Amino acid sequence: MTGAQRGRRGVHVLEAVIDVIAERGLEAATMRSVAAAAGISLAQVQYYFHSKDDLTRLFTP
Repeated sequence: MTGAQRGRRGVHVLEAVIDVIAERGLEAATMRSVAAAAGISLAQVQYYFHSKDDLTRLFTP
């Protein structure tokens, strides 16, 4: 996978995060639900976000 492909995958994961949070709310969003929304494995989500705290840190002040 090239750097450009990794970047596009990262954007795809971020879009899934936004979709899941918009649909379920921040507290109900899970790493598994993000993976399902992105159509990728949980391990791939964890490549970008090591924990739910990392994921939610993007959306909290």
